[in-house]
Amino acid sequence: MNNIKEFENMYSECYVLDKVIWDKYDMKQTKVNVVELIRNYKELKSKYIHLAASNELGLTAHNIENIHSKSFSKNRFNEKIDIQIEMEKDLKIKAAIFEKLNKCFTENEKQYYDYCLQNNKSEERLRDRLGGLSKLGLLPIKNSCVLKIALAFNKAVTKKK
Repeated sequence: MNNIKEFENMYSECYVLDKVIWDKYDMKQTKVNVVELIRNYKELKSKYIHLAASNELGLTAHNIENIHSKSFSKNRFNEKIDIQIEMEKDLKIKAAIFEKLNKCFTENEKQYYDYCLQNNKSEERLRDRLGGLSKLGLLPIKNSCVLKIALAFNKAVTKKK
């Protein structure tokens, strides 16, 4: 499809979601959802590192010593393999979404994501780093970044009317 390249170009542009858009959402609850999503993503990446290292060493999802024991269960082994495959699939999907998001973040949103959401550093320290921004000056950057992530992962919470 030729439209794929156009689609990617359209989403590689940096833009800020303005107040008219983020006013539709409960940003407090949406941020809670995004923080939880990122926490789960980091945990998933860490678990996957263990699985990948085990596979590189020629180990399987089941303790090799137990394969020939009487208690060995093929179902349990298959279940662990299925979990590993699902984990890998989930990680690849999330990583691809974050990669696309990174292309549409402004430079300030990238810093907010990296500094505050990924590394749990304070917004105050980021404001200082961005030239002494006020809380209100950081708000559009923060809300735009959080909402882009929430919308991409279907975690945005609309305001109740």
